[in-house]
Amino acid sequence: MLSWLKNFFSSSEEKQTPVITPVDDRASAQAADDIRIEKSLVFKKLGDGCWSTGSWADAAGYYRQALALNGSSAAIHINLGFVLIEQGLLQEAKSHLEQAIVLSPGLSDSYFFLGKIAQGMGDPDAAITEFSRAVSVDPNFVEAYETLGILYRDRGEIKESVAAFRAALAINPQLHNCHTGLLFSLQYLPQAHPAELFSEHLQFAGQFEAPVKALQRMHSNNPDPERRLKIAYVSSDFHAHSVAIFMLPVLERHDRAQFEIFCYYNASVRDIITEKIQQAASHFLFCENLSDAELDQRIRADGIDILIDLNGHTGNHRLLTFARKPAPVQVSYLGYVDTTGLSAMDYRLTNEDANPSESDRFYSETLHKFKDRLWWSFRPVEDLREMTELPALKNGFITFVSANNISKISDVNIKVWSELMRSIPDARLLIMGTTSPGAQRVLERKFKTEGIELHRLDFKGKLNLAAFREQVMQADIALDTFPFNGGTTSCETFWQGLPLVTLTGESFASRVGYALLNNLGLPELAAANAEDFARIAIELSRDMQRLSALRQGMRARLAASSLSDELGFTKALEASYRGMWRKYLEKAKPE
Repeated sequence: MLSWLKNFFSSSEEKQTPVITPVDDRASAQAADDIRIEKSLVFKKLGDGCWSTGSWADAAGYYRQALALNGSSAAIHINLGFVLIEQGLLQEAKSHLEQAIVLSPGLSDSYFFLGKIAQGMGDPDAAITEFSRAVSVDPNFVEAYETLGILYRDRGEIKESVAAFRAALAINPQLHNCHTGLLFSLQYLPQAHPAELFSEHLQFAGQFEAPVKALQRMHSNNPDPERRLKIAYVSSDFHAHSVAIFMLPVLERHDRAQFEIFCYYNASVRDIITEKIQQAASHFLFCENLSDAELDQRIRADGIDILIDLNGHTGNHRLLTFARKPAPVQVSYLGYVDTTGLSAMDYRLTNEDANPSESDRFYSETLHKFKDRLWWSFRPVEDLREMTELPALKNGFITFVSANNISKISDVNIKVWSELMRSIPDARLLIMGTTSPGAQRVLERKFKTEGIELHRLDFKGKLNLAAFREQVMQADIALDTFPFNGGTTSCETFWQGLPLVTLTGESFASRVGYALLNNLGLPELAAANAEDFARIAIELSRDMQRLSALRQGMRARLAASSLSDELGFTKALEASYRGMWRKYLEKAKPE
């Protein structure tokens, strides 16, 4: 302990010389209390100092000593609760935060940290309750609103999610991650028109790209159109994530004679997929701790010619680095379903099925559209099980399945699916990926409002891949979500032998299902409206022969489609990169 602190305690505890005059007992007790509280504050300050350096265990020790002297301090209970959360001691942290609420119910931090504990314990419903209490106590609690935006979205309450993000931004418009959260949640709203979405994305650019445009600098890359190019991918998802799984075949098949491959990883999670990507890339850099200015400098120092963003407006993106234009050519790809809104982003990879020509005006990027193929390839994790018999043949009824994130199940989905269920009274609906009891209750309430008996619904929580596949194979027909279609889950559904019925909209997110089906030679399963959706699903459910044939032949369809052509796709992607580089050099030529 610091010497001055030792002196502080020893001096107050030394035996004093007896005084002659009488002592007032109440005054003496008050003086002792004052000294005790003063000592407690010293320990609290020491704990605060350790907090500031991230020394959680030391901070906890000092806060415990402070509480031993002054157990009625709500502030110390809250601080101890926080550092215990950082140590993973959630139950002990919870008890201190609950005590803080007893002592002082008007402190919003207690509810906020209890919400964090509920998140850590896998109870998003309790977390929503606590964060809601935090903002009721403090209507300006930005972090609580932002977290509510994420939790509501995960529970499928999209209007509430949008409202929470907007509330946070009304308090602090400079929160770019919060703005990203809003843009992502807006994709789930059926009433959101592409023009409105584009306007929202341009607002992000106006808020965050415009101020750094002055920091953009000239590039000194070698202007040889045919030389070996330096290609870099930036992502926070180089781990067991759909983006990484789609990218791995490309990284493994890139032509190293023509391209030098860099990966900038904006996260710390490491797993077997991370290792495979590290092995496939020429260079791999963990960049999470680099500022935008530092990452900009590193990309320039590496001499990157074409920089590809794999996040878009998803968590832990580096769009503010892209706004600085560190590479001559910048591309948005794969991770997000819409424009970035940035003028610094030159291209977005897609195809005509997902982005017909009339949609071009809703993008800040030039849409680079692949011909006669999708904009990715799909490599399923090996599954040696043989395809099973159509479940309806033994069950005696049709089982539909929604395999997507429940946040994608819009109110329009509920109405259309309910109409379908009413038309086939003995059909069942399996809903995958229910995140919590609260999320299930939200869906149950909506289906009940539509008159669907709950015994016809079967909810499953989040499952690992093997369990997911096992459940999907218990169904006969997959129902796509809209306006936010499935992607990875749709490919997995095909792999398990199920046909997919989708509803095609105007936005990219609502046209992925059609693009997939068209690629597999099944465009007739893509509906143009709600009535068409029900008709297609009903007709398919009545044709056991066709359903059985589709089930047994779906993997062969996948194998024969461009989705399985990893090398062909990689070559097409590389040709696109080369073309972009040449166009850049043409534009860069002096007049």
